[in-house]
Amino acid sequence: MTSRQRRRARASDRRPATPWVLLVVLLAGLAVSLTIDALLTPVTPDPRTPGPPVLDPAQPTGPLADLAGTPLRWAQGDPSTVGIAVVDPGLDGRALDRHAHAVADVLDRHGVGATWFVPGGALRSRPALARTARRHGGELGVTGYSGRDLASLPAWRVRVELSTTQAVLAARTGTTASLLLLPSAPRADTIDADAFRAARTAAGLGYGLVVGVAPDEATGGQVALVVLGPGAAEGVEALLVRAS
Repeated sequence: MTSRQRRRARASDRRPATPWVLLVVLLAGLAVSLTIDALLTPVTPDPRTPGPPVLDPAQPTGPLADLAGTPLRWAQGDPSTVGIAVVDPGLDGRALDRHAHAVADVLDRHGVGATWFVPGGALRSRPALARTARRHGGELGVTGYSGRDLASLPAWRVRVELSTTQAVLAARTGTTASLLLLPSAPRADTIDADAFRAARTAAGLGYGLVVGVAPDEATGGQVALVVLGPGAAEGVEALLVRAS
């Protein structure tokens, strides 16, 4: 081997394996992206059997729980508050939009606002939901992103669901949300240990937990929760007529 050939061989040995490094980085990024996509793919939520309630039924409650500190604090709300909950992001999109417009028309006719609790996945696929709520003077709250029950997820998954939802909200509306509804624990007497843990995790991110009652049970200072779907507009109409 000549001296020139030896120099070329040494230079070749020192050359960095840039293509291999790039390939490994790209594959790692793809794996992370696919994992996150799988975690956040919207699903129809499985019903969860709640455990024993953890809140003392003898203690007064309100529609908004602040779980960031100890002891738990409750804030009272507007007696006319209505909560519209989208609990299944897998519902037919056009039907969801139609139900939302029907409910918004009822709220407008009565001059009442509402808080719309929507999964981030539904906001991403149906941005008209956010526009309908905002156009009719409503506030946006969240239930997570994928429709999975936050009470059944570990704390890190709860954080991923909520942070992704906030990113979608910011992109769709230019705002963020600070109200959380747990569809599997919508009332104070359905908050079990798992729901309480999820709510405490959310509180660490700045969320207040909203609890309510069925529309036919609502009295002053309570949130009447209406599930967006068939019959929702009629339910809101009956609720507001009784309250007037």
